[in-house]
Amino acid sequence: MQNILQFIKGNALLAGGILVVILGLGYYLFASSGAPAPLTTTDSTTTVSQQLLVTLSNLQTIELNGAVFTDPTFVSLNNFGTTIPTQPVGRANPFAPFTSIAPTTPSNTPAITLPLRSR
Repeated sequence: MQNILQFIKGNALLAGGILVVILGLGYYLFASSGAPAPLTTTDSTTTVSQQLLVTLSNLQTIELNGAVFTDPTFVSLNNFGTTIPTQPVGRANPFAPFTSIAPTTPSNTPAITLPLRSR
């Protein structure tokens, strides 16, 4: 017993490290055994999953028919939108320091068309 105490006094850092490892291992083994696993499923998630699968199978049975686009009523529709003219674009890098060169506007900027609001 006397030899063990002398060894611990001489190697206090080593003894403290071994004590910390033993306490950490004990905590890991005893504290984690009572908690449920974080990746377990519950009944509510299973029900939601089943509902999602049913909805997905219902969506897969839908068939789209493109004949509506050739219908005379659809073809007779008019576009009353307004064409928005091309606006100048800001600087390419808004965080760059200011210089005396004016910003350039790209020539291939597409125009945007918006529909009119009905009153």
